[in-house]
Amino acid sequence: RAEMILRVQMRSGTFRLVVEPEDSLHAVRSKLEMQAGSAASGCNFYSDAGFRARLQPEEATLEQLSLKHGDRIYADSSSSSSAPAYIPAHHYGPPASAGFDQPDPSSRPASAQPQRPSQPPAWAG
Repeated sequence: RAEMILRVQMRSGTFRLVVEPEDSLHAVRSKLEMQAGSAASGCNFYSDAGFRARLQPEEATLEQLSLKHGDRIYADSSSSSSAPAYIPAHHYGPPASAGFDQPDPSSRPASAQPQRPSQPPAWAG
């Protein structure tokens, strides 16, 4: 069994893992978790730094994925506390506590609208 070094780049740094060509991505993740801790749990592996070419399926071996000694792969985890969560732009908006969720007063029936007296009260004199 030939051991090889696989470099895994995460936001928190680069980790050098001793792996075998027969190791699956799942096995690589387990080894990465031993070095990087919980930041690696649930991570996905990519062949590019832009996180566009995901390495999959999980059962694929490093040999099947054409990964060789010294290669670098990239890991990104949505559960990583060091990485902000991606929120699509259409989800941005005022927080619920900003008062924007209150009904528009102009939508109330006329009977519920505050009425102004036509004359000042007698005591205002």
